[in-house]
Amino acid sequence: MEDDGGLVEKRIDRFVRARLRPAVHRASVSLRAGAGIPEAVAEGYRLNLPLCSVTGVRAARVDPLIEVDHPAVMVEAVKLAEDRSGDLIVRLYEAHGSRVRVRVIRHFAATDATETDLLERPLTAPRAPFAADGSALTIELRPFQLVTLRFARR
Repeated sequence: MEDDGGLVEKRIDRFVRARLRPAVHRASVSLRAGAGIPEAVAEGYRLNLPLCSVTGVRAARVDPLIEVDHPAVMVEAVKLAEDRSGDLIVRLYEAHGSRVRVRVIRHFAATDATETDLLERPLTAPRAPFAADGSALTIELRPFQLVTLRFARR
């Protein structure tokens, strides 16, 4: 009897190579010599969320819904609440590893602001003390602290 082990091995090898071909992955990398945390955060946003232009818009500038007055605080998300109430959810965090006091200024009508967890449920005890002053909140953040605020709409 003839040994056909080599033939079977070749067929299996061809089958495996055809179906388990490695996928092509592409990654963008940025190296910035001498960068500290603030520069690394700015470079990460520049690389991963590049500015995009929109055509057909009449306004030369669109005013933001939320502004912060401290460069270490990043507004990560502004969205409508998941419960479809019309409330606005704002998620922000301290990105430089320091304690900061920041003013969060809203440019829309709201009746109340509460701190929530990531699932948008009100917290019984706020983790980030804040004080309201008209259309601005002053919040104290710990290093790298993430805060989710819910603004009740009028």
